[in-house]
Amino acid sequence: MAQTSMRWLALFRRNPAFFRMWLAECASLAGDWFSLVAVSVLAAEQGGGEGALAVAVTLAVYELPMAAMRPVAGVLADRFDRRNLLVFVHVFQAVLTALMAERALARDVTTLQALVFVRSIVAGLDWPARNGAIRRLVVEEDRMAANALGGASWSAMYAIGMALGGLVTTLGVPLALALDAVTFAVAALLLTTLPAIPTRGAEGGVLDALAKARADFVEGLVIARSSVERFRAVASKTPLGLLGGAGVVLLNVLAQRSAFAGSAALTLGVLQATRGLGTGLGPLLVERAIARGFRLAHARRMAGLFGVVGVAAVGASSGGWWCLVPAWLWGMGVGSNWMISSAELQRHSDDEAIGRLSGLDLLSVEASFAFSALAGGVAIEVTGRLGSAAAVGIALGSLGW
Repeated sequence: MAQTSMRWLALFRRNPAFFRMWLAECASLAGDWFSLVAVSVLAAEQGGGEGALAVAVTLAVYELPMAAMRPVAGVLADRFDRRNLLVFVHVFQAVLTALMAERALARDVTTLQALVFVRSIVAGLDWPARNGAIRRLVVEEDRMAANALGGASWSAMYAIGMALGGLVTTLGVPLALALDAVTFAVAALLLTTLPAIPTRGAEGGVLDALAKARADFVEGLVIARSSVERFRAVASKTPLGLLGGAGVVLLNVLAQRSAFAGSAALTLGVLQATRGLGTGLGPLLVERAIARGFRLAHARRMAGLFGVVGVAAVGASSGGWWCLVPAWLWGMGVGSNWMISSAELQRHSDDEAIGRLSGLDLLSVEASFAFSALAGGVAIEVTGRLGSAAAVGIALGSLGW
């Protein structure tokens, strides 16, 4: 443990700006999971019964706008200062989340989902700018470790945010959303301390960038297809997105049917937190294994296998504490896959194209996740069986691979 801590401290000393961006990401993620638990629980309550389809629609509303924005976000990340884009995104999300808290007080689910939709559009600008910023703020030999730390931190914040989100949501959905708004504001303040990260097209305005967006996007597609390694890095998150959308709907309905932690909200928080712990441990173990000579191709296959086995076992369960084990295994696969594909994308992309390639990457995985969530929700509504959602996710994921 002490050796690992010293390793991360050395990473931060060599890359001090990355340390501040990492703190900002941790702050915003912790609150973000608060609000996802809160909105999912409120949707299930308003949807009647277990609300499988209502939860699926909420997840689709959360994912699809982000997916649709990724191509534009990639263009903007390759044309404007990435620090300024990140600050703008977090300030705007803080304002929108505060409005969501006010609507939650009125139990206005329709308007709340509309605000989630708008916030997701804004959130779609984040990843391409952040992935491009990491490429500039972290020296090349530290990028795999930085992505592993990012995965572990995402996991820790996911686990903390989901677990506390379940607890805080029992006190009130508006409170969870208000806390999320505060975390976005804190993240924005931290991001203002980053150095400027200008890009090749910084001389143009937003309208000029949007006018050239189509040409830039097409150029990004050509670049993505110009090498096998680059295309694999762009596409390798998609199969687990196809697997995961139906799987997350499955977790929501399982929490409603088997509230083994005392309430549906707390049970969902525990399930998601356990999955989140897996997403953090997986990248750390895989990064160390790769550093010691474990083949990258084998690591990819193991990540996919863990995901499939985990979702299948959760779908076959009838609830209870034992289903935390496959949820954790599923998270191990997702986290490992995400870390590998992100590091490979940074490795095989030029600085002037990484924003667009990151946009394509997230467009594919988020659209796949949303489609899978809707399909999984429909499967449960039609059959009444949790295993049907798992089967849908596994079938779609297999097609993706």
